[in-house]
Amino acid sequence: MNAKSIRDKTVRDTKCNLILDAARKVFAAKGFHESRLEDIAGEAGFSKASLYNYYADKDEIFLYLAIRDFENLLSSLVAVTNTDQPFFVNLERHIRTSLNFFGEHFAFMVSATNFHVTLRINQERMVEQHKIISEKFSDYYHSILSFHRELIEKAQQKGEISSRVSAGNISRYISSLIRGTFIEWKMRGVQGDTEEETASLLAFIRSGIGSADPEDSGPVQSAGKQ
Repeated sequence: MNAKSIRDKTVRDTKCNLILDAARKVFAAKGFHESRLEDIAGEAGFSKASLYNYYADKDEIFLYLAIRDFENLLSSLVAVTNTDQPFFVNLERHIRTSLNFFGEHFAFMVSATNFHVTLRINQERMVEQHKIISEKFSDYYHSILSFHRELIEKAQQKGEISSRVSAGNISRYISSLIRGTFIEWKMRGVQGDTEEETASLLAFIRSGIGSADPEDSGPVQSAGKQ
């Protein structure tokens, strides 16, 4: 790539990020369905017509923003991980990092999760470009699950985790607990205390739900890796 091509790409990437940053504000304030391209263009300082030089439509902007966010979250999780540390030390860092991330982008991230489900349901009606983008979004989401699963597998091998449930399922359960926490914040209309929520989730994951009934002590049916 020559110097001009590098410069052009840098300028384009900068403008794309400006549009995505503007779109986050608009989607968070109005929700996806009520947001218009005109709103995003105005927030970014672009004309609506010039927006089409970078993104095909509102759906594509939303998906690229979700992809960027999940990529940033995965990078943050990798950055706080120290494989020389015990599993639960890393898990605490992951929970705190995730809750801080979702709290910072709260309204948008809840919308992104719901929109992802909608895309899967309506995938047959999507144009090919949107299919490619939504698949990439899905890939990043599953990359986070896979990253957790690998840490869990290592912890099982070292005897740090005694559960007979598969690493893939444990990864999904932990992800669901974290996602459920910020969805509850959304329902309450107020973000909870990240440190308190982290400590609570970590304590629950360490001990499990607990059962006083000896009938519940039988073998657990373990599904395969997800």
